[in-house]
Amino acid sequence: LSAFFEPARSAIIPSISRKEDLVTANALGGATWSVTLAVGAALGGVVVSLCGIRTAFIIDALSFLLSAWFIARIPCPADKDKSLRQSGSGGFRDLIEGGRYLLATPLVLVFSLLKSGLAIAGGILTIIPLYAHQLFTSPSAVSFGIGAMYSSRGVGAALGPLLVKRLFGDSTRVLHIAISVSFFLEALSYLLFSHSHALWS
Repeated sequence: LSAFFEPARSAIIPSISRKEDLVTANALGGATWSVTLAVGAALGGVVVSLCGIRTAFIIDALSFLLSAWFIARIPCPADKDKSLRQSGSGGFRDLIEGGRYLLATPLVLVFSLLKSGLAIAGGILTIIPLYAHQLFTSPSAVSFGIGAMYSSRGVGAALGPLLVKRLFGDSTRVLHIAISVSFFLEALSYLLFSHSHALWS
C-alpha cells in the first residue's frame, strides 16, 4: 500500500502549505522519513529481540492507526480543497495529461523516475536479513543487526541533505549535482557492503 500512500503524501504537500513554504515543507517531509526510518528500525530490532516478532507487528499496526489519525486531522484550506474538487477531471484523463507534461518537461521526468530507480534497487535490501544471519547466531542478535542496518539508511538519508546544504549551499545546480553524485556513492557503498565481514565495518 506504500505505492499508493507515498505519491499521495508527496502530492498533497502543495495543497496544505503556502507556496513560499513549499521547499521547507518538502525538506521536513524528507527529514521526517529519515528520522522515522533511523529511530523506527533501531527500535524495531530492539523490540523483536526483547519481546518477539508478534509484539513488534502489533506495535507496528498500532503506529499505522496513530498515523492515520494524525493525517485525518491535517487541516486543508477550504479554497484549495474546493479548487481541487472542481479541477478533478477523472483518473485516466489526469494520467494522460501528467504523462504529456512529463514528456514536455525532461527535467521533471528525470526526477519523477528517481523513486522508480530506487524501488528497483530496493530489492537489494533483501540481503540485509541474510547478512545478519551470517553474522549472528542467536535470534535476538539477528533482529538487532537487521534493525541497526536499516537504521543506518535513515541516518544517512538525514545527514546527506544537511551536509550538502552546509558545505555547498542549496542552489538548483548544487541539488542536481548532489543527486547525481549520490547515486554513484550509493553504488560504491553497496559494493563496499558486499565485502564487509562485521556489522560496524
